[in-house]
Amino acid sequence: MQRTLPGFKTILIILIIVFTSEFLTALPAVAQDQHSSPWPMAGANSFKNRRAAVNGPSGAASLQTWWQYQAPAGAFSGDPVVGEDGTVYVGTTAGAVYALDRDGGGVKWSVSLGHPVIGSPAVDAGSGVVYVAYGGTGGGEDFYAICSLDAGSGNSLWSLRSPPLYGGGDTPITASPAVESGGIYVPLINGVWKVTSGGQTSWLYGGLDYGDENHCSPAVADGKVLFVTSLGYGHALSAADKSLFWKRIVTGSPLQSGLAEEITPAVSPDGSVMYCCLKNVSTVYAVYATYGGGKWNFSLPGFSRPAAVGADGAVYVSGANGELFALDPADGSLRWSVDPGENAAADGSPAVGGDGTVYLLRGLSLCAIDSGSGELRWGYPLAAEGRGVGSPVLAGNGTVLVRTESFSGEAFCLPWDRMLPRRRSLPATRRAAPGKSGSTPTWC
Repeated sequence: MQRTLPGFKTILIILIIVFTSEFLTALPAVAQDQHSSPWPMAGANSFKNRRAAVNGPSGAASLQTWWQYQAPAGAFSGDPVVGEDGTVYVGTTAGAVYALDRDGGGVKWSVSLGHPVIGSPAVDAGSGVVYVAYGGTGGGEDFYAICSLDAGSGNSLWSLRSPPLYGGGDTPITASPAVESGGIYVPLINGVWKVTSGGQTSWLYGGLDYGDENHCSPAVADGKVLFVTSLGYGHALSAADKSLFWKRIVTGSPLQSGLAEEITPAVSPDGSVMYCCLKNVSTVYAVYATYGGGKWNFSLPGFSRPAAVGADGAVYVSGANGELFALDPADGSLRWSVDPGENAAADGSPAVGGDGTVYLLRGLSLCAIDSGSGELRWGYPLAAEGRGVGSPVLAGNGTVLVRTESFSGEAFCLPWDRMLPRRRSLPATRRAAPGKSGSTPTWC
C-alpha cells in the first residue's frame, strides 16, 4: 500500500498525445492474460503483469499534461484503474471513491464510504460493477468490508464485512482486491477471502503460519490464486474451492521479518511461472506456478518493486535507485539494463503498453523505454506537478495516468489555475488548456 508523507498533497494527472492516429487505432485482440478494460484493477489484470492491451504516448514532441485532479481530502489510496469506457476510478484515504472522465477530468460521481479505501478499486467490465475494499481501526472497532458500486452511477449494490478475526473485530483487509470470472479475491492479513458477485462469501483461506502476514493483492491465473506472504511463503490455491496446490518458501529461506508492503507476484502470459519481488529482498524469484519450485533468480543491487511482464514473457523490474532491468524469462539472464540518472529513484513498478513500450516513473520524470533495446524513447518532466509515485497506468487513447506528490503551496498550483479551476472539476465535455508541451527527452 502506498504511503503519503506528512505535508504532501497527492494529485492525479493524465498525459496525452493529441492529433495522432492513435485515437483511431482499433484495440488489439485480448489475450488470455488481458481484460477488455484498459487497466481494470491493481496490476492491470488478474495476472498482475502490469501490461495493457492499449498503447501510451509515442513521442515527446506531442506530449502535454491534459488535466489534473486533486481529491478534496486525503491522499489517493492506490493507483487509479480504468474501465472499459475509459472512466477512471480511484479511492482515497478519506474514504471517498471518485469516477473521473478520462477525456476531460470531470467528476462523473463520487461516493463516501465512511472509512479509508484500501488500495485500488477493481472493475468488472462484464457486469458494470466496481468493487472497493475499505476499512480501518478506530473508535474502538476494527471495521473492514468489500462493497459493490454501480460503475455508471456509483449507487451501492451491496456491502459485506470481512470475516471476524480471533478475539473479535473484522479481519483486516491489507491490499487491493482482484476480480476474475465473477469472483472477487480479497487479501486478508491472515489469508485470502473469495466473495461472489452477489456479495456472499464463497470461501475463506487462512492457512498462514504464526507471525506471517499477507499484504499481497492475489494473482488469479489458470484456475489458481497465487500470493506471497511477508515472510516469503508462496501459496497456490484452487480458485474454485480454495484447496491448496502448494505452499512453499519462494525466497530460498524464510525471511526473518516481513514488511507490510504490497508484494504482488506477476504471472507469465501462459500462467506457468510467477515472478516474486519482495520490498525487503534484493532478488527476483521465478517460481513455477504448478508446484512452487524455483526456476531461476536474479540478484539486484537494491530492493525492488513488483515486476511487469511483456507479451513475449520478458520480465521488467525496477530497482529502488531507479534502475530498470529486462530479464529473459527462460533463464533470468539480463537482456539489458538502464542505469539511474541524478535524482532518479523509482517508487513504483514499470508498466508495459500494447506495443511493448515500458513506462517507468523515475524521480521527477515519466520515461518511455524501448523494450527491445532499453533505449529511452522519451522523458516527460513532472517537476511542475511533483514527484511521481506508484506505477504508470495505461488508460487508452494514447494516455498515461500518473499519481504525483508535492509539498502543499508549491508553485505547481499555477498550472491548476490554467488547467483546472480550484476545488472543482472540469465539465466532462470540456478539455483543459495544456500545461506544457514539447518536452525534451531526459531522465531527470
